[in-house]
Amino acid sequence: MSKSEIRQRNERVIFRLTPEERASFESRCQASGFSKSDYFRKKCLDEAPLRKRKALPVDVELLTRYLGQVGRIGNNLNQVAKGMNQGFLPSANELNETVQDIKELRAVIRKALGYDH
Repeated sequence: MSKSEIRQRNERVIFRLTPEERASFESRCQASGFSKSDYFRKKCLDEAPLRKRKALPVDVELLTRYLGQVGRIGNNLNQVAKGMNQGFLPSANELNETVQDIKELRAVIRKALGYDH
């Protein structure tokens, strides 16, 4: 049997946490760079994690703000499409502003995800 066949993990452990405990657990997992399963195994079973994964830091407040910007840009595009369907052509300025908003938002999101090199 191969090593992967011998080491099949098919048993589940489920436990409950308060919202504060969950936030602390997820924060610790993220800071360690391990998946939740590997972090749990390392801390509770004294097992070496399978592999270290690069965990991306998540800034919920920042992502929420970007989500709002995506909604605003979507609304702008919807208004442009509605006008076009009614026979009005959007101004080049409207289109350029929307395209620029999308480019800026894309750059900010890429930077937040660590792709800013």
